[in-house]
Amino acid sequence: MAVSPGGNFYIESSDLVANYPATSLAIANRLDKYALNPYTDATERDFLIQFPVQGQLAQTLDDNKAWKYDGTAWAPFSGAAQAANFTDTATGTYTDSDGVNWKYLEFSGSGTLTIDVAGECGLLVLGGGCTGYSAGSIWAGKGGYSVRGTWPIAVGTYTVTVGATGPVTGTPLGSSGEDSSIGTTFVGFGGGAGGTISGGTNPSNFDDDITGTSVTYAEGGVTTATANRGEGGKSAGNTLGSSGVVIIRVVV
Repeated sequence: MAVSPGGNFYIESSDLVANYPATSLAIANRLDKYALNPYTDATERDFLIQFPVQGQLAQTLDDNKAWKYDGTAWAPFSGAAQAANFTDTATGTYTDSDGVNWKYLEFSGSGTLTIDVAGECGLLVLGGGCTGYSAGSIWAGKGGYSVRGTWPIAVGTYTVTVGATGPVTGTPLGSSGEDSSIGTTFVGFGGGAGGTISGGTNPSNFDDDITGTSVTYAEGGVTTATANRGEGGKSAGNTLGSSGVVIIRVVV
């Protein structure tokens, strides 16, 4: 029996057949410790691996996570991004089409966010939409700008601001919406005037399923704006836009 440079056992042609069982066992033991073996869940993992060693790997199929034993406990595998966690009461939970479980927190108004585990999270930070304006010039309000996608977030308590739509002030370009933010790290700017088209559409409007349900945000030039969608108002009648929103989701 020989050992590879990486420390894995293998059988040489000079080995006796009688030594094969011991060699096979050594290979199996090595794979048990350092291959990414699948287990139904953490309960099965802990039952079958009663004496893990530092550096041992495992994956749990119920939550699609990989784990490494750090000498004291099972921790998220360093080769995979660790999920952040918030301690605030979740607005809701869901399981996506890939079988990943999420919880999310939606801010319809300003508040605070407490992160106790640093890591990756999904974010939607959307500013308020612009008011439409129709006196003299015709300007359809644009929806708010946003921070979207997966981002790292540090441990801490963050002030969350949800931007309002711009007020009707009689300016020739309508009134820009207010910014939304999580602390000073993530800022979604308020929308401005969209252009000289009555009821025009903001080209940056988008759908997002961060809450488990697809919703259209940041649409421009709407007749009746919906709160927390970051929509811009229609020019005719100086229509108000709508407030922005802040949503964070994490894997559970």
